[in-house]
Amino acid sequence: MKIRAILFLLSFSICLPTRAQSPKYQLIQGSFTWSEANIDAARRGGHLATITSEEEWRTVTGLFGTSLLDAFLVGTDEGQEGVWRWVTGEPWGFTKWHAGQPDNSSGVQNYLWLHPAYGLDWDDADGNSKSRYLLEFEPNPQPPVQIEFVTVADAGNPPDATGYGKVDYVFQIGKFEINNLQYAAFLNAKAKSDPHSLYDPTAVPNNGIFRSGTDGSFSYSVNSGMERKPVTFVNFYKAMRFVNWLNNGGTWQSDTETGAYTFGSDGSLPTRRNPDAKIFLPNENEWYKAAYYQPVERGGPLGGYWLYATRSNSAPKSELPPGGTNSANYTTSVSVTDVGAYVSASSYYGTFDQTGNVWEWNETALKGGRAIRGGGIGEPASKIGSSFRFDNFNDGAGWEQADLGFRVARPFPPPEPPSSPPQPPLINSFTLSRLAYGRIQGFRIPVSPPDRTAFAIETSVDLKTWMPLIKFPSNSGPFEFIDSAATNDTRRFYRAIKY
Repeated sequence: MKIRAILFLLSFSICLPTRAQSPKYQLIQGSFTWSEANIDAARRGGHLATITSEEEWRTVTGLFGTSLLDAFLVGTDEGQEGVWRWVTGEPWGFTKWHAGQPDNSSGVQNYLWLHPAYGLDWDDADGNSKSRYLLEFEPNPQPPVQIEFVTVADAGNPPDATGYGKVDYVFQIGKFEINNLQYAAFLNAKAKSDPHSLYDPTAVPNNGIFRSGTDGSFSYSVNSGMERKPVTFVNFYKAMRFVNWLNNGGTWQSDTETGAYTFGSDGSLPTRRNPDAKIFLPNENEWYKAAYYQPVERGGPLGGYWLYATRSNSAPKSELPPGGTNSANYTTSVSVTDVGAYVSASSYYGTFDQTGNVWEWNETALKGGRAIRGGGIGEPASKIGSSFRFDNFNDGAGWEQADLGFRVARPFPPPEPPSSPPQPPLINSFTLSRLAYGRIQGFRIPVSPPDRTAFAIETSVDLKTWMPLIKFPSNSGPFEFIDSAATNDTRRFYRAIKY
C-alpha cells in the first residue's frame, strides 16, 4: 500500500492523533489472542509492553488510563506454571495482580491482561481470549549485551611446563562466562526465526531460557533466578555466531555469519579467526594464561603458573558461594552457580569461574574438534586444573550439554567504535512512525530558520540509516509526496534536512 503524506511548512507543531500516544507506547485496537498480539507487535517493529517498575506503570496508566482495560501485556507463565516472565528477557519483579490472581482458572490461563472487572489490576487469561494490546517501542535502544572485560598484560610471557599459556600480546578477556540473560538478548535479536538453530528447545529447563511464540515471531525469556547463570547447551558454532553478532554491533540488524569468523554461503564452517576481529573466542593459550599465569616477580609461584585459576596450587574447597579465596563449584555439585558467585576466588588477572562451574570452549582447532578446559559441576579436582584438558571435543551440533559454556575476549586496546559520518544540518529534525491501518497520521513540519532554503525529505526504518526520498527547491508550500516503498508491514520514519 502506498502512503500519502502532506507537508505543510507553515506551522511550528506536529499534529498528533487524538488518542493518547507516546514515542514508546501505542494502544493497538482490535481483536487478538495473546499469541496473535505478540506476532502483530513484532511486525510493527516493537513488542507487547513490559511493566517492570512502579514508575513505568504510572507512565502507562497516565497516558492511557482506563483505555488500557481489556488489553494484553507481554507477561506469561507458559511452559512452567506459576513462574511468570517477560518474554523480552527483562527481569520479572514488579506486579499489579488483582487480589486472588493469577489463579490459572481451568488450568489454561497463562497470559497477562487487564480484566475490565478489575480496574487496572492484572489478571491471567487463556490462549483463546481476544482483546486489544499495548505496544511498546524502544526508540533509542541501548546495546543489549554489556560484557565486563579484564586486561591480560605481561606480553611475551613464557609457557607453562604443559606447553600452554605463552601469549606475545596484551589482550582482554571476559571477567565472567556469558550468562543466560546475555544469550537471550542475542536470541531475541537474531532468532525470531531460527535457521541456524541458535536455541536448543530440548535443553529447557536446564539452561533457564524459555522460547514462546511461533516461527517468525519467537521470543525468549529467562526464568527467574537463572539470569546470571552461565548459558549452556551452546555448541562451538553457536558461540562463534554470538561473537560475530557482537562484532557487528549486537542489534537485531547485526550479521551472525561474518565478523570474527566467516561462515560460507555454501554452508562451509569457519577455519580461523579473522585478523580484524573486535570480539572473539579465546584460543587455548589466551584462555590458559588468563586462568593460571602470575609473574613470579609479582607473587606468582615458581614458573609463573598456578595449578588452579584461584591463584592456588591446592585444590579449591567445593562449597556453596560466596566461599573464600580458594573455593569453586565442582565435585558433588549438580547445578551451576551464578557467574562470579565466588567473589574472592579470582585469577591473577581478575577472571572468575575458570576453575569449575562449567567447561569452556577454546577457539583452537584440533583434529576432530576443539579443546575444552576448566572443568564443571560434578567433576573431580583432577579435571578442573591446568593439567587437564578434553582433547578433540566435538564442536558440532550434537555437543551441547548442561556443564559447557563459553566466555569471550577482545584485542587491547579495544577497537574504537566507528565514527558516524557527518550529518547534514537539520531544518528541524522530526520523526513520525507509521501507525495502524497503513496510514501516516497528519503532521506538520516546523521550519527554522524561516527562509527559502532548499530542503529534502529522508526516510528510515531504524532511525540509524537514512535514505533520500525527495527534494524540494524551497520551503514555500504546501508540498505533497508519496512514499512508494512503504507497506503495511513497514514502520517508517521521516526527517527534513537542508541540502
